[in-house]
Amino acid sequence: MKPFGSLILIYLICMNTASAQTDAEITDDLNVYWSQVISAVEEGDFAGYANTFHIDAVLVSDVSGQSYPIAKALSGWKAGFDSTANGAKR
Repeated sequence: MKPFGSLILIYLICMNTASAQTDAEITDDLNVYWSQVISAVEEGDFAGYANTFHIDAVLVSDVSGQSYPIAKALSGWKAGFDSTANGAKR
């Protein structure tokens, strides 16, 4: 099997596993995730926010038309988190 075919197979297996959750369970999981994101942003918790991303995540920017590793995006956002953590007004 070619690598592309393997990726499709892995995707289908993951989708099949994910579909075992009910809509309510998925909604609950998403609500937990978003409350962690909101809390981290409001508190200026850079590490907490960074931990909401997969290590291999990629930011795709419609504005700049570019994509790059989330680590690069996070490094650009860190100063804002530090300002918030130090009491800067939003």
